[in-house]
Amino acid sequence: MERLEGIILTKRERGEADFVYSVYTKEAGRILLLARGVRKITAKLRPYLDTFNHIELHVVRGKTARIITDVYLKQNYSLRFSRDHFRFVQARRFAEFLDEQFSGEERSSELWDFISESFRALAMEDERYVRKQQKVFYHLIFRLSSLLGIAPQLYRCVSCSQKLKTGGCFFFRFGEGGTLCSVCKKAGDIELDENDVKLLRVFTEKEWGYTRRIKLTLDNLAFLDRISEQFLLSSPLS
Repeated sequence: MERLEGIILTKRERGEADFVYSVYTKEAGRILLLARGVRKITAKLRPYLDTFNHIELHVVRGKTARIITDVYLKQNYSLRFSRDHFRFVQARRFAEFLDEQFSGEERSSELWDFISESFRALAMEDERYVRKQQKVFYHLIFRLSSLLGIAPQLYRCVSCSQKLKTGGCFFFRFGEGGTLCSVCKKAGDIELDENDVKLLRVFTEKEWGYTRRIKLTLDNLAFLDRISEQFLLSSPLS
């Protein structure tokens, strides 16, 4: 029997009454776990096994899958997010992005610390301030991309590798995941100013304690939303 601590990222139905869960665990990285009969209303584990929840698990190895035998609920993030649709959507986007990045069991204490703190931050930010919630999401996506080694290139042109010059005109290309100089730009690339580039650097490199103090305008939020959405769609590991 294994004892694991993890956060449920996604779940999908299997058979008539089972769920297969994708869980990022402290001990084994991202793994798939089977819960038999959990879709039945009377299932004792049903209340605890919902997406985003922070849980402790007892698991046994079956012939084809690890099987959940017992669960202890540490944080009911699912309930918290269900009360706020905007927060729920952010949590789902972040969890699905996480789930797509791991093809096998890759344990990382740094990633576990970041992921567990990320869901706590998403749950705890004041729901009255939508801008703060958006800021958390952008921070999580770009910081995670940095930890995974897929962060956008923000210091050199992704085409010619020339260092970006202060005061220059910059562009962003999603397919190649980074900035371009004015010489290498093509039709369809997004034009950036120097402040846009600085903002992306902060969200990619700084910890939340620093990023949360930055005041964002509506234009900043619109820019970050467009960049993050397209970055999620064009992520090289998606």
